[in-house]
Amino acid sequence: MSDTNEKLGDIIADLNSYIASLPKPEKPKRKQQSVEYINEFINDYLDSEPKPSKTGAMKAYRDAGNACEQKKFHGYYQEQINKR
Repeated sequence: MSDTNEKLGDIIADLNSYIASLPKPEKPKRKQQSVEYINEFINDYLDSEPKPSKTGAMKAYRDAGNACEQKKFHGYYQEQINKR
């Protein structure tokens, strides 16, 4: 049993060393925008997409380097849909 514990300890040490050597994931730096900007973005998205969706709009918005809390964004999205 002692051999098993030593081997397991070696494996754990090797894995910890490997994990420590991996690069840290980068957190994207997104910019906060005004409500007016967000609504304009959503309207542009709705005009340009044949099958628009809340999720697709949120992904496009974040991919463009913008930040907005998901629940708020979906509220803005719904507001724009209701205006149409």
